[in-house]
Parts: sequence; structure tokens; C-alpha cells
Amino acid sequence: MPFTSSNIDQALAVNQLFDYPSHGSLSVDTVSLALRENNLSLCQTKQFKQRAGNIIRLVISQGDGDSLQAICQALSQLSAANYYLICEIIAPLSWMNSSATRRSELLAILQHVDLLICAWDVTQQLAQANSTSATQTSKLCKQLQITDLVAFDAQARHCIYLSSSAFAELSFNHESIPMPATGVLSAVLASFMLWGKRSCDALVLSLAYLQQIQAIDTSATINFSLSAQRKHPTVFQWPVKLQYFPQLNTDISSVSLQPFNKTDSLKLGLYPVVDSIEWLERLLKLGIKTIQLRIKDTEPSDLEPLVAQAATLGQHYKARLFINDYWRLAIKYKCYGVHLGQEDIGECDLNAIQQAGLRLGISTHSEYEWLRAIAINPSYIAMGAVYPTLTKPAMVIGLSNLQHWCTTLAEHFPVVAIGGIKLDNIEAIIATGVGSVALVTAITHADDYRQATAQLQCIMRQHNLQQ
Repeated sequence: MPFTSSNIDQALAVNQLFDYPSHGSLSVDTVSLALRENNLSLCQTKQFKQRAGNIIRLVISQGDGDSLQAICQALSQLSAANYYLICEIIAPLSWMNSSATRRSELLAILQHVDLLICAWDVTQQLAQANSTSATQTSKLCKQLQITDLVAFDAQARHCIYLSSSAFAELSFNHESIPMPATGVLSAVLASFMLWGKRSCDALVLSLAYLQQIQAIDTSATINFSLSAQRKHPTVFQWPVKLQYFPQLNTDISSVSLQPFNKTDSLKLGLYPVVDSIEWLERLLKLGIKTIQLRIKDTEPSDLEPLVAQAATLGQHYKARLFINDYWRLAIKYKCYGVHLGQEDIGECDLNAIQQAGLRLGISTHSEYEWLRAIAINPSYIAMGAVYPTLTKPAMVIGLSNLQHWCTTLAEHFPVVAIGGIKLDNIEAIIATGVGSVALVTAITHADDYRQATAQLQCIMRQHNLQQ
């Protein structure tokens, strides 16, 4: 439910676009009474796995100076295990500094907050910190006792996203980033979280959505102010055009990198992932042209001869051979490319891979992750797991997300779907718009791997996916 003591009309207008349940205009006293009587209905999430099942949105404006203690008292009666609290402070720094007790009152409220949205100067004053560097601001969340922070810089026209494990700057090339002014950002962000999005992914989608609205509706202002004569669009459109998404700059994209070599097609077709030289050779003999060698639990001393042998096979069959993880060996033996996971791209020498001329594929599982990936211009982007998989624990993204992301990226990068893909569901995968399908057990666990491979290759040809 939207828990806000000001600008309720603007907030509810956005909530209704997202089918976000609301309870009309609620004052602080009304909310406090409902909490005490334990009869306040909260928004139930649809897929909020491993996170709170309810979301409360709190918007604090200049008119709330006398209500901060009441808000804190109301929040203190909530059980922390049952809700996720998003707080957006839309009051300026001068308002916070106009009272000797205001900072301490806000800090008391933040003890109940999971995600804070405010201007960067307000954040600095709350935490009594001056630096915007990643190293020093990494302490802010802990200081403010919050999980996530979105801090807007009104001068630089960008925002900083900060959590216990992430630091990123989000900005737009061409138009101003939507700035929080009426509580709209928290409403949109909460709505995406109700669809099961993590806070970092919900932020990316919210900024893209607001940018999309500005591009489509030229009468929209940066503050999204409403009047009696003008209302928000009545039809919600999921943001899918890449031009509406912010640039995401992190530690890995702060280093000057040239784009990685491209593959010779946006459609890589059938893309088996195998764990041995034996399987690699079997499938190359059957005409597979894109393949990955993913070797796990092998002694380091045994890896080099395996990668050397794999490189020889890949060159002999003129295949796009990607080596999972072992980028140094892939460079040494001049393999076609390297595939890295999210946790790996910050730990390897990306410049060395790029300068060696190797292609780079990156695993992604969400909007934040593929924005992090495209910031370094990889050769392809893998998305999954589309379905539950037996090979390793993974975040399941489903067909809907895959289709959204393909619409956004397939014109710019080869998109590879992976995770739980088999002969009986591959048609649904291809229908999302992917140009490449990676699979493991559909071939290696088949009763007849030759027949399974031939069937899969036939499907690829029918859909004009290059081999």
C-alpha cells in the first residue's frame, strides 16, 4: 500500500498504471491507527521470492516536518520480517537543515527502511559524509542502517545505486535522468518489485520507464507533476527499447576498454555446452559450429593440456569454441572466445582478453546484470536459466523476461538462452526472439546423442538460425 503523507494524488496515479493496490488518501494518523489495530492491508507480491512479502512506500516531503515522530512510531509497530519499506525523501537539504532535530528524526525512521531514495546532498548530510567515491560511500548503507540507496545528483544529472555488495552510477547520454520530486520514482520502483524484481533491477526498469514516458509524451515534465487538465497515460508499456535504459557504470566499466571482437553473426544457432574433450570432439564431428567447453573440478595441472587439445579441435573444425572461465589458457592457445560469469568479469584482465582478439560472452540473469555486461561491449550475452536446470543452482528468469530482454538487445548483441532447454521446449525459446540456444543435458543425457543433435540442428535450420 502507498504509505505517504503528501502528494498522494500523483503517487496513486502511477500506482494505478501498474495495478498497484491503493487505499486512497491516507494521513499519518490514519495509518498509525490501522497499524495499531493490525488491520492494514499491504500489497502482496506475485513472485517476491526470498524477499519480503509486503511493500510499504513512504514519501517524506517538506510538509511532514511535524509528522516525523508519528511516522517513526507507526513503523516501529511493524514486524520487520513481514514488509519491505521504500522511503523517498523529496524535501530539499535546506528543509532538513532548518530544524535542529530533523536529522535525528529521519535517522530514526531509516532504522526501519530497506531502500532509501533521496538527493545526494541529503544523503551526505544524513550520513555526515562528503565523498562520492565507491570506496568511501560503501560505508553509507551501514551508517544509515539501510540495505539499498538510490542517491540523485541534481548537478551531474545522474544517480548512484549503492548496496552492501554493489556500487554503480546510472546516467543517460542524451536526455536528463528523471529526478525524484513527487514520489513517482518510489511508486514505479515498488510496482516493479511487486512483479518480483530485485531492487537493483527495479531501479533500472523504473528509470527506463520514466525515460520512455518522457520520450513518448512530450508534455511530461521531469517532475511528472499532475494537474486537473492532464493525466498520466492510461496504458502501461514495459520498457524494452535500449535507448530508454540508463548507462550503468561500475568498477569493470571504469577502465577504458575497446569493444570486444564481434561474432560473425547475431544468430549463433545451436550452442552445446560440454564438460570433456570427448564430448567436444563428438559434437564437432556432427557439424556443431558454436560450442563451449566448461570444465569443473579439475586439477590445475590437468587443465592446460585439455584447453590446448580443445583449441586444436576448434581450429580444425573451424568452430566458435568458447572456453569457460580459463581466460589465460584461452589466450595462450588462441581460442575463439571466452565465456565468463558475473562473478568472474570483475576478477579477470578484460584488457588482455580484448587485446588478444578473443570474443567474450557473459552470463546474465537480470536487467541490472545485462546492463553491467553491455557497458563493456561483449561479443554476446547469455540469459538464463530460462527453466530450472540440473547442472547448477541458478536464478530462473522464465520466458516473459527472456522475451522482454530479447526485444531490447537482440538487434545489438547475439542473445544466448540457456538453462533447462530441451527438445520439447526449444520452440517456445526460439519464439522469444533469441538467435542462439545453449543446452547441456538435452544432448549429453539423450539416449541417442546423434539423433538428438540432428533433431535440434533441424529445428535451428527451420528457423533460419545460423550454424
